[in-house]
Amino acid sequence: MYPNRRQYYDNQLIIIILSLAAFGTIIMYSASSPHAIENYHGSTFFLVRHLKALVIGIAALTIMSSINYRHLRYSAFALILLSVAALIMGYVFSPARVPARWLIYTEHSKMITISDFVRIALVIYTAYYLEKFKEDIRKFRKGVLPLLLLPGIIILLVAFQPDLSTAMVMALIFAVLLFIGGVRVVHLLSIAAAAAPIILFSIAHNDYQLRRLISWITPGTDVQGANWQATNSTIALGNGGLLGTGLGDSIMKHGFLPQAHTDFIFSVIGEELGFLFTALILIIFFWFFIRGLQVARNAPDGFGVFLAIGIVLNVTVYFLINVAYVTGYLPVTGLPMPFISYGGSSIICTLGSMGILLSISRSGNVGKKFHHRKYYGR
Repeated sequence: MYPNRRQYYDNQLIIIILSLAAFGTIIMYSASSPHAIENYHGSTFFLVRHLKALVIGIAALTIMSSINYRHLRYSAFALILLSVAALIMGYVFSPARVPARWLIYTEHSKMITISDFVRIALVIYTAYYLEKFKEDIRKFRKGVLPLLLLPGIIILLVAFQPDLSTAMVMALIFAVLLFIGGVRVVHLLSIAAAAAPIILFSIAHNDYQLRRLISWITPGTDVQGANWQATNSTIALGNGGLLGTGLGDSIMKHGFLPQAHTDFIFSVIGEELGFLFTALILIIFFWFFIRGLQVARNAPDGFGVFLAIGIVLNVTVYFLINVAYVTGYLPVTGLPMPFISYGGSSIICTLGSMGILLSISRSGNVGKKFHHRKYYGR
């Protein structure tokens, strides 16, 4: 056994995680308070819920970071099956008996976003499969096709919730892991070609998805309708200028950005704290990406490499897409900003996955230290 395994955690990664979680709590409270006062008779309604989720998330981070991540291999298949079951249960429990994104429904709220948990399960399962069947992964029938079955069902179920944006992000992360795992590009292109009609079908049969796409293609039109949020988002960012209007002093969060504390929280950051602070957030997430890749690089086995990359992509891709649609570079998707947007399931799953990443970093650093002492006698 090693003397004190705590010293082998990635301290930079811990600083990034805690900094983003702390800042997210502050700005989420600022962004949510007008909506909370108007609809829930108190400015702290969302803050209290967020803090509860944060406590659970930190507990999940602590537990997962103390557990050897390799144990997740043994639960990978069970997790992917539970994910399919949870997505089906979302339909069963839905009051309207239609595909839905949540697992629990109350009179005033919807709780537990199923896809938040499913995304982590998908990464764990894919990492497990790529390591176990690495010898066959370049063969389509023997390696790739069996891998596509359960993840394909999950992504389809998420797409038909309908939550096309989340399904596409899951598919993107899945494809990147397959590419890194050695799947041939021609096989990936074939999968993408097969998925294209499903995407087009979803857009054609969901009016709001089609409206969002059209409004993005034609910016400046229908500013009172489909382009309402996108237009006000850019106005908010412009209002902030270089240094911002001051924490708590956003104008646009007062009804002009209906999802100010979730989807468009980056707009509130830009308005209240200015361009320089939004640039700082970009730098911190880039720092997280680099540290995450370093963890993957130092991972002692293939499972750790794929798992670390999948977790890092889960955070980074969500962040980039959120920034892109808030600034008008992508159609509005409704994907939250990790660590910062309001959402109990999101913060719990994000922090829990950070615990897994810290576990991988610890194992990698322990191995490096061990080999260093073994060969150099230090």
